[in-house]
Amino acid sequence: KKGMKASDVVTVLSNPNNAKSILNIVAGDTVKKVIRNAAAAADNLTEADFRKVIDNKGAGILPVEAKGSFEGWLQPGTYDIKDAASAGDVLKQIVQARIRHLDDLKVPSGKDRETILTKASIIGAEVNRSEYYGKVARVIENRLAKDMPLGMDAINVYGLGLDDAGQLTSAQLADPDDPIIRVYRRGFPPRRSAVPTMLPLQQRSTRSRATGCIL
Repeated sequence: KKGMKASDVVTVLSNPNNAKSILNIVAGDTVKKVIRNAAAAADNLTEADFRKVIDNKGAGILPVEAKGSFEGWLQPGTYDIKDAASAGDVLKQIVQARIRHLDDLKVPSGKDRETILTKASIIGAEVNRSEYYGKVARVIENRLAKDMPLGMDAINVYGLGLDDAGQLTSAQLADPDDPIIRVYRRGFPPRRSAVPTMLPLQQRSTRSRATGCIL
């Protein structure tokens, strides 16, 4: 079940037998983390089942503009997946929830939607307080405009398969050949880095007017 009401969540979680079946996705989560949690929440599905769908590039699930990558296309929310028939069914309902949410926000489709999701995924993983979203969005825009490397830890953490920025080392960041690392390379990474937060889209009218390139 997608988009559960708060009262329904309390009802489900109040029963220990039901709590195990709840999958919670928040902004900043990677697909790796989501499928690990989904496998733990589902009764009869394993992480390998979810990985098979991921490795199949989300055929029949993802929109064309996703280019076979689930990163950025998983809608944050609370899902009861106890009775899910397959890993594909779980991922499909989450992706469809994302598409509905983007449509509701009137986010442009196609390439523009992909660009917006990439930016939002960086913002959602870079900071965890909404008052900073606009500032990070503006820094990204300013760095791109000046043809500067983005240099965001959120991108580097994802590219190296780490859980958080505390695991980054100087040696890792010094590798100019890594396709994800954005210390040296300019422009966007080749794929989204996490579950995006859509709050920056809802706050477009109040986005920071900052002109700097430093967070």
